Amino acid sequence: MRNYTRSLSFVLLTAMVLVFNACTTEDNSGTNPAPSPNMLTFISSSSQFSLFNAAVNRANLTSALTNPDITVFAPDNTAWGRIGISSVSQIEAIPVSTLQSTISYHIVSRRIAGSAIPVSDSIRTLNSQNIYASNNQNGKFINGFRIGTTDFTTSNGLLHVIDRPLTPPLPNSSISSIVANDTTFSFLFSALTRLNLVATFNNPGKYTVFAPTNAAFRTAGITDVNAVPLATLDNVVKSHVVGTNAFASDIFNGGIAPVLSGRTITFAQNTTATQVKILYSIQQFSNITRTDIVATNGVIHVISRVMLP
Repeated sequence: MRNYTRSLSFVLLTAMVLVFNACTTEDNSGTNPAPSPNMLTFISSSSQFSLFNAAVNRANLTSALTNPDITVFAPDNTAWGRIGISSVSQIEAIPVSTLQSTISYHIVSRRIAGSAIPVSDSIRTLNSQNIYASNNQNGKFINGFRIGTTDFTTSNGLLHVIDRPLTPPLPNSSISSIVANDTTFSFLFSALTRLNLVATFNNPGKYTVFAPTNAAFRTAGITDVNAVPLATLDNVVKSHVVGTNAFASDIFNGGIAPVLSGRTITFAQNTTATQVKILYSIQQFSNITRTDIVATNGVIHVISRVMLP
């Protein structure tokens, strides 16, 4: 019996050694998947991103693409073509400082899967400015530009393809600064000043402002904002502000959004115009005449008529 037990133990041990050796041989045979390249290697080896790669190199930002846990919103060559850039020589004609600001605006220092693109939120980028993400029935977007293919996976992050290069807002171009420096909004800026809201719209945030021009105020019968009762003016101005980012790509027929006055605005689209009004107001819709003016703290859309509650 003792000899039988020893023989059985020897057989089991021999079998375990053979299995281990077989596994080791398989691991070394090259049948396992090759490790993913890092982001820099992936972009530099892909003809689809040759222009983006040229921009990264000219901006001296190759090291940023080797950092751990990054997300890159990358315009492919077709996207660059939409803004008239189709060759590396055109990339190399762009000032280095411009490309440094631009390319770092496409890189986020954390992983964001395509499935995690938020419904509406700001995302801090490597250049310390916000991009604005949205996810709705129209698709997924960054700063109003469509995200196409998502989740190219590298060893240090994720890449999502966008259909146009992003342009970062100029420094100190908050909503208040943009309004203050455009004379067509002098009535609106006077209203913000009177309501002590200039600082609010200078601060970090993700506001959307439907900005009436001076002509829009006059059409509503307002020729002097200082003559409007303060409570009324406050209600009117805050009825033009949504407390999150809403780009043109987020606007669809019948869509609604709450505004800071506590009311709700609704959108309508037809073959000639996109329009907005306060829900249940008897006032006519206001045409949106210009969209997606990107600020450091949100986005501005220009409208042709003041929305009266």
